[in-house]
Formats: sequence, C-alpha cells, structure tokens
Amino acid sequence: MTASELRQRVLDEMDRYLKSYEMPAPGATLGIPWSRETVASEVEQMRHLLVDPIDSEYVCGDSQGLRTNTGPPVKTKAWVVAKDGGYGLMFDPMKGDFVLV
Repeated sequence: MTASELRQRVLDEMDRYLKSYEMPAPGATLGIPWSRETVASEVEQMRHLLVDPIDSEYVCGDSQGLRTNTGPPVKTKAWVVAKDGGYGLMFDPMKGDFVLV
C-alpha cells in the first residue's frame, strides 16, 4: 500500500464510520452516548490532524511478552497517519488496523 492509498483509506473509513454511526441503545454504554452531530463534529476535527502518511515504527504492547529482559523492545513497522501533540495515530499493515501511540 502506498502513502497516498493509505491516506485515501483513512478518509474513506472516516466517511464510512459517519454514514453508519447509530447511537447505542440506552444502557449499552457507560456515560452518555454521543449524538450523530457530536460524532460528525469530532470526526471533522480529526480530519485536521491527518498528515501525509509517514513510514515509522512503534513498540507494540502486544509484543512485550516477546522481548527478553536484556534485549531491546520489539518494534513494529507502521505508518503515522495523524498527529495531535504527543499522540499519534498509526496504521499497522501487519494487523490491518489502527493504533494510538
């Protein structure tokens, strides 16, 4: 997958999420569920945090059991797709999913 294909995938997934969002049934979640309008506003704010995908790597919490006590942490290749201060959203192509780092 190229950087431009990944960027388009992120935009498509945001659009798909908005189109399919339904408020959870009362009592199905903790707290107060977000309205469709609130979700749309939050997704729009997220669009401003998107970056052109950057090839990078991260230490996956799932891999902590794979490292030795004396060896370095296991790093996983991924793409940075959004940044917000010290946080980043990455796409892990091996998992086919997004991770917050």
